[in-house]
Order: sequence, then C-alpha cells, then structure tokens
Amino acid sequence: MHIGHKPNIAEPSSLYIWKRVVHLSGGRWGIVAGLSLLVLAQACLSPMTPLIIAELVDHGFSGTSAYSFSTLLLALFGVAILQSLFYSVQSLLITGFSTHIVMNLRKRLFAKIQEQSIRFFTEEKSGEIMSRLTSETHSMGDTVLKPILFTVQSGLTIVVTLFMMFALNWKLSLLILVVVPLMFLPVSLFGKLAYKTTKQLLNKNSESQSFIAENLTVSGMMLSKLFNSKDSVFQRYSRLLDTIRDLTLKQSAYGSAFSFILSMGTSIAPILVYWFGRPGSPLEVSAGIAVAFAAYIGTLFNPIQQMGQLGMMLKGARAMFERILSYMDMEPDLLPVKNPVNPDQIKGQVEFKDVSVSYDKRHPVLKEINLKIAAGEKVYIVGKSGAGKTTLAYLVCRLLDPQSGQVLLDGIDIRQLASTTVHRFVGVLSQEVYLLHDTIRENIMLANPEASEAQMIEAARRACIHEKIMQLEHGYDTVVGERGYKLSGGEKQRIAIARMFLKNPQILVLDEPTSALDSQSEKWVQASLESLIEKRTVLVIAHRLSGIRPEDRIIVLDKGSVIQEGLHHDLIRQDGLYASLYKQFHSQDIPAQIHSSKA
Repeated sequence: MHIGHKPNIAEPSSLYIWKRVVHLSGGRWGIVAGLSLLVLAQACLSPMTPLIIAELVDHGFSGTSAYSFSTLLLALFGVAILQSLFYSVQSLLITGFSTHIVMNLRKRLFAKIQEQSIRFFTEEKSGEIMSRLTSETHSMGDTVLKPILFTVQSGLTIVVTLFMMFALNWKLSLLILVVVPLMFLPVSLFGKLAYKTTKQLLNKNSESQSFIAENLTVSGMMLSKLFNSKDSVFQRYSRLLDTIRDLTLKQSAYGSAFSFILSMGTSIAPILVYWFGRPGSPLEVSAGIAVAFAAYIGTLFNPIQQMGQLGMMLKGARAMFERILSYMDMEPDLLPVKNPVNPDQIKGQVEFKDVSVSYDKRHPVLKEINLKIAAGEKVYIVGKSGAGKTTLAYLVCRLLDPQSGQVLLDGIDIRQLASTTVHRFVGVLSQEVYLLHDTIRENIMLANPEASEAQMIEAARRACIHEKIMQLEHGYDTVVGERGYKLSGGEKQRIAIARMFLKNPQILVLDEPTSALDSQSEKWVQASLESLIEKRTVLVIAHRLSGIRPEDRIIVLDKGSVIQEGLHHDLIRQDGLYASLYKQFHSQDIPAQIHSSKA
C-alpha cells in the first residue's frame, strides 16, 4: 500500500502551467472570451496615442492638419477614456477569473486531501497542509494566473506597436530593436536564482505556520508554561522569522537588480532615437515623428519589461506550483469504487482474510491476519505497544486499506462499500475525544445532522450527560472551547458516547475510552458504555487488561501477527504472551485468577 504517495513533479514549463490553469478554469469561457476582446482592444488602442501626438506636434499647432485642433484633442481624450475603461473592466474580469480558479483549486485540493488515509495526516504537519490550502493557492492569482493573462496582452501590444513603428520609419525601428534582445539576457540567470530562493521561502513560511499551529494552541501553551520553555520557543520562532526576512530581502534584491537592467534599456532607446533622428543625420525625422517614436518606446518597452519581470516571476512561482501539484497529483490512498454496494443495514459480522498492511516495505505492521468476528460479539484485541492493534481498528473503520487481503463486513469487501456507508455502520470511541470548538449541541449532532432535538436529548440521557449539560448556564448551547478544554475528561467522553447513541452504528471500536479518567468519571462512563455496547459488534483495543470477563474472547497480536486466540479463562492458563501481559496489569497471582474463573 502506497500511503500518501506524492509523485515527483518535474519543473513545470509555462505552457504546462497554462494548461493546468485552463483545466482549472471550470469552463468559464465567457469570461475568457471577454478578456480576449478587451486585451485585443487594449493592444489596438495603445499605439493610437503616439500617432495623435505626432499629428498635433507636426500639423495641429501650425494649423496644417486635416483635422481641427479640437478634434485631435477630443480624439486624444477619447482614447484615454477608453483605455481607462477597458483597463478597469479587464482588471475586474481578471480578478474574478483568477479568484474563481483559486477557489476551484482549493476545493480540489481539499477533496484530494480528504481522500487520503489517516497515515497521511500523521506524516504531514498541519501547518504544511494549511499553507498549501491558503497562502500558496492565494498567491497563484498574483504570481501565476494574472502574469499569464498580462503576458498575452503585452505580446499583442508589442506586435501592434512594432507594426506602427515600422509603418512610420522602418530604419529607426530596426535601430531600436537592437536593444531589445539585450533586455532578455538576464531572465534565465535571475529566474534560476528566484526559483531557488522562492522554494526556500515557501518551505520556511510553511514551517512558520506549522510552528504557530503547534505552539499557539491550548496544548502548546500548557507545555510552554509547565516546562518553562517560553523563552526557548520564542527564540526558535525569532530565528525562523529572521531566516524568512533574509530570504524575502534576497528575493527582492534579485527583482530590483533585474528591473534596473530592464530600465536601462528603456532609457537608452529614446536617446538613440533623438541622436540618430536629429536634423542632418542620415535617419532624420520630423519632431512629431521623434516624439511619436519616444512614446512608442514606452508603449513597446513597458510590456517587454513586464514580460521579462513576469518571466522571472513565473520561474519563481514554479517552486510554489510544484508544491501544490505534489498534492493535486497525489494518488488517493482510499480508492473510491465506481458502483458501490449500499446496504440499508448490516448485521455487524467482521472478517479479516489474509490481511497485510505495510507503511513501508521493510516494516510490515500486520502480516496475513485471518480473523472472523460474529455479529454482536465482543472481542478484545491485546498486544504490546506497536503490535498492530490500532492499525487493525483503522482497517475496520476504513481509515486505511490493506496492502493485500480483504476486510469484510457481512461478507462484503469493505472497499466495495461507499465510505459514507462504512462510516455509518462503524463507530469509534478512543482515549482522545475529538470535539469541535463549537456548542455541545453541534458536537453531538455531528454524528447525525438529520436527527431531531428530542433524539439528541435522548442520546445525551442514555450517555448520562443530559443533567450535567442542563446545569450549565447555556445548556446545549454552551461552547466547549478549543478541543473541549472547558469540560472535564469524563464529560467529554460522555458527549462522545452520546454521539455514538445518536449515530447508532452496528459495529463499535473502543480504544480504551476510560483509560485517562479518574475512578469516579470512569464509573459514569463505564455505565454509559454498558448500555451502548448492547446488541452491537464490539472490538476493544485493550491497552489495560481490566474489566475482562472469563468468557470474553481475546485476540493477541505480536509484531503484526495473531499469536494467540481464545477465551480469557483459557488463555490465562497458558504460558503465553497474554498471561504475561495480564500478570503485569494485576497484582494478584495467576493461580488465584484461574480459581476465580473456575468459580
């Protein structure tokens, strides 16, 4: 099983980026068509201003023009108004188009991440995931999408401007074009430097988000204060910010140096026009033509300069796009089935047939597991730490898929069931209770959003938590706080049990839900559990061997294999791992337990 597989992405070319952008556009061809028309109109209007100015200088002021002076001024004003209007509408459409693509990308990324197994989230830092979903996707609008659109406009403007320049004076136009190739020489060098720096900066920004997510939470602050590590944590964050600052300055320095070189070309070209076009020179032109050429240099060199800068920006953005593509192109761990089986109910039979799981080839977690658990049966999964108990539970919940073999629910391969169906039939209660920073009502209703208020309250009653909730000032509308820190451990666990009553699964996985509770809370929770597990298939991940009855079925795992299986009162007589583990957790001797089991 290849968990969280992220393919190696080669450096994407600008054409490849454009293809992916088009794919992400989601069929917004109306906006694309509107942008294309506006870009064409902008490109055609840009060369008009220098022509009108040339006519004003050569003939307008002297009164020899075929057009009146006021007509020329109105034409100049009209072109300016149209350019401003087109630019405003174009900017609005570009913002809407790029925002749509960014949001579409975020949705696809979110869905892709949701397809991953639980292993992906144990390996990836939460800040890393958040960075790619938020800041990096947002940056695409500025560093990838808008530059591509503006590059198209700049290219059209250059073509139209060159046509007008050659129409006015082809010799001066050739002279100016000598300077243009020199402006593109630094693109490759500065682009490589920008790519390397941007990649480092993205990694450090992602590291910064992870650091904040880990340290500025209730858990992080408690650790910081209890272990007196506030200063060391602050120093680590300061060093990280210093590195980000240095990389940002380096990135800015490359951009400034590149802009300086491009600006030099823009400054030199008008001087060449005035020198070689002066009166008496072989390329002599009129004052109006000289002014028009000077204006055309701005019209020509500005988009050339922008294209150079955008080229460097795209090289830098390549690092960001690689990171996003590594998530976009991940193979889903939990492959969806095309035509899923969707039974209304199941009895709750669970079977493992030759199941093997490996997170990497060298360290198999489960090896050819064969187990059959009858509907309504309660089974304890026992073993040392790292034996594979939790992985076995993950398979039943389909948080993981086996590398080989099958997990069957009522004889149906779990991979043939829709994930929503599996999660409807299987419930989990673990040591750590996962509560949203929301109201008690929302946390319970999470199990069944369609349930009525009466059903929710009945679930809370059965979990022995309703009376406690009603004693709170806001009752079910009480906000539980970050990870439920406003509630005690027993209260959180009983809310989790209320969720299970509301969900009403046929199969229940218990991962020692009472192990972290005090004796009084454990009694309350245990009473709720006794009611919950009735008439359900129950898999108990047993870290503590307490509360086991003589007739309970035990499955013992060691290094990923089943080494013992049987009833408690039988296994405890055997000289095996189970008897050894049981002895470690109980002060009484084994013979006394055997005598008790016989009785």
